[in-house]
Amino acid sequence: VGLQLNKSCPNVGQGRDFYGFVDEVWEDLSVASVLGIPLIPKLLPFTPADVVVNISHHQACDAIALNQTIPFGKCANWINWKKLFPIGSPLLRRRFEQLGGFSGPQVLPIVADTIERVRELGCQIPLIAGNGIRSQSDVVFLLNCGATAIEIGSVALVRPWRMRAIIVTGLEYVS
Repeated sequence: VGLQLNKSCPNVGQGRDFYGFVDEVWEDLSVASVLGIPLIPKLLPFTPADVVVNISHHQACDAIALNQTIPFGKCANWINWKKLFPIGSPLLRRRFEQLGGFSGPQVLPIVADTIERVRELGCQIPLIAGNGIRSQSDVVFLLNCGATAIEIGSVALVRPWRMRAIIVTGLEYVS
């Protein structure tokens, strides 16, 4: 049993400034540390590498998950928002107050890039990659970039028949 601390989800209006976010995550880790279970902050895939490393230094941080959804409109150099959503945020069109976020294969290279940069800074704790994994080759790609583990989700909805092979590939790769 472990606890993933998710305070960065844009689908519930939680996208925020990274550098101001560190103190909040450190406080959450300190408070939750009394549980005596593994604690894993879940961060946006494009969180600056130095912020990830800073959070990883908290004594109660057991791993970091870099697999959050991307806030709508962010990472425009990676995601073609106009092509994917030509008439804007689906949440705004449904009268939500926040823009929401996006998960999918377009996010995978962002996750990989951040993991590589975090590892280059010497981060040694486990990094959990996810968001956009659709195939066995995606798993191998992320693990080769420095991920310690993978977390799969959307493939269960869009290609559930691939789940078994994806899981087996991950297990074979790390054993």
